[in-house]
Amino acid sequence: MRKHYLHLALVFVLSLFVGQSFAQTAGNIYLGHCKYDDYIYEYDGLSLDHDSKVGVGIKLTRDMFEDYIGGKISAFRCGWDDAASSATYDCFVRVGNFNGETIATGRGAVKFGWNEVRVTQNITIPDVDTLCVGFYVNVKKNVCSIPKFYPTNVANSCFLFNDETTEDGKEIWYDSRSMGVMPIMLKISDTAGQFQDMLVCHGVKYDEIVPTSTQNIGVYDLENKGSNNITSLHITSKIGDQVRTDEIKMTAPITPGMRKNFKLPVYCFETGVHEITFDKVNGKAPKKVATTKAEVIGVPAEVSKQYTHRPLIEFFMSENAYHVPQYFDLYFMAGYEAFMDKMTLVCQHADDKYMIGEPEEALLLQLGLVNQDSMSVFLPDMTINRSLYGSNPVPGLNYPIHMGILYPSEIQVAYYNDILKHPTFASVDVKANLDTKGENVNITVNGNVADNVLPEGEHLYLTVYLMENEVESYDQRFWDDKEGEQVGNRYVHYNIIRENLTPLWGKKLSNASGDFTMNFTAEVYDDYNKENLSVIAFLNRGDQNPHLKRQVINSKEAFVGTDNTGIGSVVTDESKQPAVYYDLMGRRVLNPTQGGVYIKNGQKVLVK
Repeated sequence: MRKHYLHLALVFVLSLFVGQSFAQTAGNIYLGHCKYDDYIYEYDGLSLDHDSKVGVGIKLTRDMFEDYIGGKISAFRCGWDDAASSATYDCFVRVGNFNGETIATGRGAVKFGWNEVRVTQNITIPDVDTLCVGFYVNVKKNVCSIPKFYPTNVANSCFLFNDETTEDGKEIWYDSRSMGVMPIMLKISDTAGQFQDMLVCHGVKYDEIVPTSTQNIGVYDLENKGSNNITSLHITSKIGDQVRTDEIKMTAPITPGMRKNFKLPVYCFETGVHEITFDKVNGKAPKKVATTKAEVIGVPAEVSKQYTHRPLIEFFMSENAYHVPQYFDLYFMAGYEAFMDKMTLVCQHADDKYMIGEPEEALLLQLGLVNQDSMSVFLPDMTINRSLYGSNPVPGLNYPIHMGILYPSEIQVAYYNDILKHPTFASVDVKANLDTKGENVNITVNGNVADNVLPEGEHLYLTVYLMENEVESYDQRFWDDKEGEQVGNRYVHYNIIRENLTPLWGKKLSNASGDFTMNFTAEVYDDYNKENLSVIAFLNRGDQNPHLKRQVINSKEAFVGTDNTGIGSVVTDESKQPAVYYDLMGRRVLNPTQGGVYIKNGQKVLVK
């Protein structure tokens, strides 16, 4: 698992494209595995420990170029990584494999950044299955010469030749996809306009649970594979006999070769799969219609009025992540304080003594929500209802399930307020009490799931945690020794999971809708502070669904009662809320260890 700590959700980026060419692409098409505007960083390329002639290449499969068969190949677009030197590229296009027939060549000088090498003869894209595109170049010892781009391990994106041949004289090219994507593309000139209005939709991210009969915002992954700018789109959404159309005028054009995210409508008629088609591009029906699907859960207004939505925040942390105290106390709590009585907080610990499960459940949850993509997992990070919430208007947010810690607090508050408005269609309630000996917590969880909202055949799952608040530890790592000394090398953790009373992704409800009740018993160990115990329960869609469809539907928290009546106090008991301290200068204090007057949860208190 990769641990990234400086990962704020609100990011302002100033891009400085020094020494690189980003010319207009209108009238041209670029074919390759990299992007036209991939940025080339000096000293980030491939190098050898000796002088050598090398070959660099990619394969273009038929599905990548079949729409352009007959188009004119005019140039090679190639990258060079060293600002202190130049080189000469001998470029080629071959059919079938790297030892196949050469149908196009080009030779030209290259310098740092992107370059174009003209082809030496007129040639068009042939009607074949595979094209191999590459170049030869002499590289110097220990000089980063050949740029590489991410992601790695993309099929057909990187083949390398190190001046080796077989006994019969054939070149040996190695599939080296783990190195990254190679910087070469074919340029196709479209002077006749035969490859215009070519839009591809690679998918859409959206809120899965929304009110019925509403237009929402989805984040569409769109690519312009044509030679002209796209300035307008006509979108049709359909489920059964219900149809909705939207005409979209782009505020900025989608230029040729551009692939990026766009916020466009996603309509919900009812629960089910909505077919989405881009049936007009620039006001005309395209040769090939771009399509995608949106499977949503539509919640009728009369249903959502019956339930109160209490979102679940999971904060993934570790005592071994020294950014946690700062990010939790200074950034996260600054916005969360005002929502303690409206939202449920669970601190998921990984890689420390508070983690639960073998293997640790926090890590399994993180990976399970990103389809096992470890590059998308961070510490600290957080999820809200294990949902994308793609319609939220927060600028700079990349709509992941795992997000960085929301900052500043104003953005955080706006985000929370938006989430609280989202509908739900189920309730969950918790009662918890100690038995007469104080050795066990007896728990009753009940609730209700509305009829005819979930997709047919789907059941919700219940997760139940025994929690403990305000747990002191002397093992927390800090940013530096000084910060640790300020709190006496002591840190207080909030809402630690002591036990998961259900399977990792929850226990399946017996009925798809209607009332439910489940009972649990949790053992109380000697090192628990009984006064700080609580129980958190939440309904979710479970891991029988794909990773983007495991949303939390609703949650509840109740503190464990000590009166043996079976009635636990509710979470709104302010005495049980995490203590937040400031000194009289307005500075946040993690945990005051020196005597004096402090502001605690808005009130002056004396700490002895």
